[in-house]
Amino acid sequence: MEIDQRIRLLLSSQRALLDAVTPNIRAVRCAHKGNIIFIEFIFEADFSEEDFDRCEVVATEVISDYSDAMIDTRFTVLPPPACIPHDESSVTVYRRFEQFDA
Repeated sequence: MEIDQRIRLLLSSQRALLDAVTPNIRAVRCAHKGNIIFIEFIFEADFSEEDFDRCEVVATEVISDYSDAMIDTRFTVLPPPACIPHDESSVTVYRRFEQFDA
């Protein structure tokens, strides 16, 4: 991802996340590949309809910043203490603090 494209995606995603992050969300990752924007919401437990609706609003706000792109929204449930795997192809736009006993 080009640096300008990365900055644009970060700003768009972080703006869209304002007032949308619920306690159930562990992380949010985004990627821009070709004309598709991928957004992945990683939850700690099964998500509610309200969680789903909030995430869809976030996705809509992000895609509204791009006139020629499509959106692919993904919802992943990954309960703690499982580590969130690193993904080289995306950028993390939100990650909550988590401290686990070793």
